[in-house]
Amino acid sequence: RDTFAAGQRLLEALGYEVVATTGTHCCGALPRHAGDVAAAATEAARTREALQATGAAVVLSSATGCYGDVRDQVLAGSTTRVADIHAFLASDPGFAALRFRPLAARAALHLPCTQVNVVGEVAAIRALLARIPELAILTLPEQPRCCGAAGSYFIEHPDIADRLRGEKLDQARALAPDLLLTTNIGCRIHLGNGLRERAAHVPVLHPLALLAQQLENSPP
Repeated sequence: RDTFAAGQRLLEALGYEVVATTGTHCCGALPRHAGDVAAAATEAARTREALQATGAAVVLSSATGCYGDVRDQVLAGSTTRVADIHAFLASDPGFAALRFRPLAARAALHLPCTQVNVVGEVAAIRALLARIPELAILTLPEQPRCCGAAGSYFIEHPDIADRLRGEKLDQARALAPDLLLTTNIGCRIHLGNGLRERAAHVPVLHPLALLAQQLENSPP
């Protein structure tokens, strides 16, 4: 919810009209991960109908685990463009006119597997975060790439998933961050749960949430 609200605030600051579907819709990624192709197709069809009913020119994804299915399943063959919201914001000339309040903090940036392997646009994320004065961006080591969330894997195979998460959290602890950033909702839940189990008071945020939190003005 905070990610969606943050994205809307940033887009409206740039003058865009933001529209959303009514109700809750799934792109079908989770049933597809589980091998239920029929259920995934049904979900994708419903979501396609809901998205096209908005009349939007472009569909923006802020969840890396959904991006591939929205692009390749939900809106495949459609004239509706699908874009990563970070790339969309970073490419807008008006973004340079936005001002952000300084934040003297160390932020560990977690790059989910789907961000690197499916979405890309890592440079856009870094460019957006670089607009926050005094914020130090620390990148977690690439390996192990997976934090253990992997769609529904952390629910179905918790022992392995927790071991992978432990390695990633150890890497984060070595960086001594004030907050942890990730663009995948499953990773955010999984890593956040692990930090709470360790009694580590490090908030886990989507980069958009941090940007909206520090946004100071809209362009004139």
